[in-house]
Amino acid sequence: MIPDSSEQRGTNTNKNYIEMDRRAGDSAVLITSIKKAKAILGWEPKHNSLKEIIQTAWVWHKNHPNGYKNV
Repeated sequence: MIPDSSEQRGTNTNKNYIEMDRRAGDSAVLITSIKKAKAILGWEPKHNSLKEIIQTAWVWHKNHPNGYKNV
């Protein structure tokens, strides 16, 4: 179990997790940057914190359980 994860804080839920070995093809590390999207597209993120990103995604998925099918 991962205590007090960003997901738990963002969704106000208490979920248990079991850490497993990586699957074939999974990256060892994920690193991202929005610099290229900003430079080429002039894009700015609407949500800047991981907690806020998770909160808004959680609300969307709760309101759209079938995904884009009903949007």
